[in-house]
Amino acid sequence: MKELPEYFQRRYRNHPDTKDLYNLRYDAPRSLFLIGFVEIPAEDYEPHGFNPYAHGVQNKGIDTQRMAQYPLLLPGHYGRPIGGPRLHEYVAANPESLESAVEVMINLFSRSEPQIPAEDLKEGGGFMGFNVFQKEEASLRLQVFSNCAYLGVSYPGIYLEGVEKGFAEYDLHNADSQSQRASLHAGLGHLALLAAEA
Repeated sequence: MKELPEYFQRRYRNHPDTKDLYNLRYDAPRSLFLIGFVEIPAEDYEPHGFNPYAHGVQNKGIDTQRMAQYPLLLPGHYGRPIGGPRLHEYVAANPESLESAVEVMINLFSRSEPQIPAEDLKEGGGFMGFNVFQKEEASLRLQVFSNCAYLGVSYPGIYLEGVEKGFAEYDLHNADSQSQRASLHAGLGHLALLAAEA
Protein backbone atom coordinates (compact mmCIF):
# COMPACT_ATOMS: atom_id res chain seq x y z
CA MET A 1 0.00 0.00 0.00
CA LYS A 2 2.90 2.39 0.56
CA GLU A 3 3.43 2.60 -3.18
CA LEU A 4 0.02 4.27 -3.57
CA PRO A 5 -0.65 8.02 -3.27
CA GLU A 6 -1.91 9.12 0.14
CA TYR A 7 -5.53 9.65 -0.96
CA PHE A 8 -5.83 6.05 -2.12
CA GLN A 9 -4.10 4.66 0.98
CA ARG A 10 -6.70 6.44 3.16
CA ARG A 11 -9.51 5.39 0.87
CA TYR A 12 -8.48 1.74 1.06
CA ARG A 13 -8.17 1.85 4.87
CA ASN A 14 -11.66 3.41 5.17
CA HIS A 15 -13.43 1.48 2.37
CA PRO A 16 -11.49 -1.73 1.61
CA ASP A 17 -14.35 -3.32 -0.37
CA THR A 18 -14.79 -0.44 -2.82
CA LYS A 19 -14.00 -1.44 -6.41
CA ASP A 20 -14.82 1.64 -8.48
CA LEU A 21 -11.61 2.12 -10.46
CA TYR A 22 -11.85 0.86 -14.05
CA ASN A 23 -9.01 -0.15 -16.36
CA LEU A 24 -9.13 2.33 -19.28
CA ARG A 25 -7.71 1.60 -22.74
CA TYR A 26 -8.40 2.59 -26.33
CA ASP A 27 -8.46 0.00 -29.10
CA ALA A 28 -7.70 2.11 -32.18
CA PRO A 29 -8.32 -0.56 -34.87
CA ARG A 30 -11.84 -1.14 -33.51
CA SER A 31 -12.42 2.50 -32.44
CA LEU A 32 -13.51 1.38 -28.98
CA PHE A 33 -12.85 2.67 -25.51
CA LEU A 34 -12.42 -0.28 -23.17
CA ILE A 35 -13.45 0.58 -19.62
CA GLY A 36 -13.24 -2.45 -17.39
CA PHE A 37 -15.54 -4.97 -19.11
CA VAL A 38 -17.42 -2.31 -21.09
CA GLU A 39 -16.78 -1.39 -24.74
CA ILE A 40 -17.88 2.10 -25.78
CA PRO A 41 -17.71 3.24 -29.42
CA ALA A 42 -15.46 6.28 -29.82
CA GLU A 43 -18.29 8.43 -31.18
CA ASP A 44 -20.34 7.76 -28.01
CA TYR A 45 -17.52 8.34 -25.53
CA GLU A 46 -17.81 11.30 -23.19
CA PRO A 47 -14.98 11.40 -20.62
CA HIS A 48 -17.06 12.78 -17.77
CA GLY A 49 -20.07 10.71 -18.71
CA PHE A 50 -19.02 7.15 -17.82
CA ASN A 51 -21.64 5.78 -15.46
CA PRO A 52 -20.86 2.34 -14.05
CA TYR A 53 -24.49 1.92 -12.95
CA ALA A 54 -25.76 2.43 -16.50
CA HIS A 55 -23.43 -0.34 -17.70
CA GLY A 56 -24.13 -2.70 -14.80
CA VAL A 57 -20.53 -2.71 -13.57
CA GLN A 58 -20.88 -0.69 -10.37
CA ASN A 59 -18.36 -1.89 -7.78
CA LYS A 60 -16.98 -4.41 -10.31
CA GLY A 61 -13.81 -2.47 -10.99
CA ILE A 62 -10.40 -3.19 -9.56
CA ASP A 63 -9.44 -3.20 -5.92
CA THR A 64 -7.63 -0.03 -4.84
CA GLN A 65 -4.61 -1.96 -3.58
CA ARG A 66 -4.09 -3.39 -7.11
CA MET A 67 -4.18 -0.06 -8.95
CA ALA A 68 -0.41 0.03 -9.55
CA GLN A 69 -0.77 -3.03 -11.81
CA TYR A 70 -2.73 -1.03 -14.41
CA PRO A 71 -1.39 1.69 -16.73
CA LEU A 72 -4.52 3.86 -16.74
CA LEU A 73 -7.61 3.96 -14.54
CA LEU A 74 -10.92 5.77 -14.73
CA PRO A 75 -12.72 6.40 -11.43
CA GLY A 76 -16.36 5.40 -11.67
CA HIS A 77 -17.60 8.55 -9.98
CA TYR A 78 -15.69 11.23 -11.90
CA GLY A 79 -14.03 11.09 -15.30
CA ARG A 80 -10.46 12.20 -14.71
CA PRO A 81 -8.16 9.37 -15.75
CA ILE A 82 -5.31 8.40 -13.45
CA GLY A 83 -2.11 7.33 -15.14
CA GLY A 84 -0.02 4.89 -13.16
CA PRO A 85 3.68 4.06 -13.00
CA ARG A 86 3.28 1.37 -15.70
CA LEU A 87 2.06 3.97 -18.20
CA HIS A 88 4.70 6.57 -17.38
CA GLU A 89 7.56 4.06 -17.25
CA TYR A 90 6.49 2.53 -20.57
CA VAL A 91 6.43 5.90 -22.33
CA ALA A 92 9.79 6.88 -20.83
CA ALA A 93 11.32 3.65 -22.13
CA ASN A 94 9.50 3.82 -25.51
CA PRO A 95 9.38 7.47 -26.62
CA GLU A 96 8.57 6.37 -30.19
CA SER A 97 5.12 5.38 -28.92
CA LEU A 98 4.22 9.07 -28.70
CA GLU A 99 4.04 9.31 -32.50
CA SER A 100 1.52 6.50 -32.68
CA ALA A 101 -0.62 8.30 -30.07
CA VAL A 102 -0.60 11.41 -32.28
CA GLU A 103 -1.76 9.29 -35.24
CA VAL A 104 -4.57 7.78 -33.15
CA MET A 105 -5.76 11.24 -32.08
CA ILE A 106 -5.65 12.63 -35.62
CA ASN A 107 -7.55 9.64 -37.04
CA LEU A 108 -10.33 9.83 -34.47
CA PHE A 109 -10.58 13.62 -34.70
CA SER A 110 -10.74 13.59 -38.52
CA ARG A 111 -13.55 10.99 -38.46
CA SER A 112 -15.46 13.17 -35.99
CA GLU A 113 -14.76 16.39 -37.91
CA PRO A 114 -14.78 15.31 -41.59
CA GLN A 115 -14.78 18.92 -42.83
CA ILE A 116 -11.12 19.13 -41.75
CA PRO A 117 -8.96 16.79 -43.89
CA ALA A 118 -6.64 14.52 -41.90
CA GLU A 119 -3.71 15.67 -44.07
CA ASP A 120 -4.23 19.24 -42.84
CA LEU A 121 -4.22 18.07 -39.22
CA LYS A 122 -0.85 16.36 -39.58
CA GLU A 123 0.98 19.57 -40.30
CA GLY A 124 2.37 21.69 -37.56
CA GLY A 125 2.08 20.79 -33.95
CA GLY A 126 2.92 23.62 -31.62
CA PHE A 127 0.25 24.80 -29.21
CA MET A 128 -2.56 24.70 -31.85
CA GLY A 129 -1.96 21.26 -33.36
CA PHE A 130 -1.63 17.62 -32.44
CA ASN A 131 1.22 16.68 -30.17
CA VAL A 132 2.12 14.35 -27.32
CA PHE A 133 5.13 14.86 -25.11
CA GLN A 134 6.53 13.91 -21.75
CA LYS A 135 6.75 16.35 -18.91
CA GLU A 136 8.22 16.12 -15.43
CA GLU A 137 8.40 12.70 -13.78
CA ALA A 138 7.45 11.14 -17.14
CA SER A 139 3.88 12.51 -17.01
CA LEU A 140 2.27 13.31 -20.35
CA ARG A 141 0.64 16.19 -22.15
CA LEU A 142 -1.54 15.46 -25.17
CA GLN A 143 -2.74 18.26 -27.48
CA VAL A 144 -5.32 18.39 -30.24
CA PHE A 145 -6.34 20.86 -32.92
CA SER A 146 -7.52 24.14 -31.35
CA ASN A 147 -6.21 26.96 -29.23
CA CYS A 148 -4.25 25.14 -26.50
CA ALA A 149 -6.73 22.23 -26.12
CA TYR A 150 -4.95 19.54 -24.14
CA LEU A 151 -5.07 16.75 -21.58
CA GLY A 152 -2.44 17.10 -18.88
CA VAL A 153 -1.69 16.63 -15.21
CA SER A 154 -4.10 18.43 -12.92
CA TYR A 155 -2.53 20.66 -10.23
CA PRO A 156 -4.19 20.21 -7.76
CA GLY A 157 -6.47 17.36 -8.67
CA ILE A 158 -9.41 15.72 -7.00
CA TYR A 159 -7.32 12.72 -5.97
CA LEU A 160 -3.69 13.74 -6.41
CA GLU A 161 -1.47 16.78 -6.01
CA GLY A 162 0.38 16.66 -9.31
CA VAL A 163 2.50 13.53 -9.78
CA GLU A 164 2.61 11.29 -6.69
CA LYS A 165 4.58 8.04 -6.52
CA GLY A 166 4.42 7.64 -10.29
CA PHE A 167 0.66 8.33 -10.50
CA ALA A 168 -0.81 11.39 -12.20
CA GLU A 169 -4.39 12.62 -12.47
CA TYR A 170 -5.19 13.98 -15.94
CA ASP A 171 -7.71 16.68 -16.77
CA LEU A 172 -8.89 18.49 -19.89
CA HIS A 173 -8.09 22.12 -20.71
CA ASN A 174 -9.88 24.11 -23.45
CA ALA A 175 -11.28 20.90 -24.96
CA ASP A 176 -14.76 22.15 -25.73
CA SER A 177 -16.01 19.60 -28.26
CA GLN A 178 -16.66 15.88 -27.94
CA SER A 179 -14.25 15.22 -30.82
CA GLN A 180 -11.43 16.98 -28.93
CA ARG A 181 -12.19 15.25 -25.63
CA ALA A 182 -12.55 11.78 -27.16
CA SER A 183 -9.37 12.24 -29.25
CA LEU A 184 -7.34 13.25 -26.21
CA HIS A 185 -8.58 10.31 -24.16
CA ALA A 186 -8.01 8.00 -27.14
CA GLY A 187 -4.36 9.05 -27.32
CA LEU A 188 -3.85 8.40 -23.61
CA GLY A 189 -5.86 5.16 -23.78
CA HIS A 190 -3.79 3.99 -26.77
CA LEU A 191 -0.58 4.48 -24.78
CA ALA A 192 -2.16 2.58 -21.87
CA LEU A 193 -3.03 -0.33 -24.17
CA LEU A 194 0.57 -0.44 -25.47
CA ALA A 195 1.89 -0.37 -21.88
CA ALA A 196 -0.49 -3.16 -20.82
CA GLU A 197 0.61 -5.35 -23.73
CA ALA A 198 4.34 -4.72 -23.18
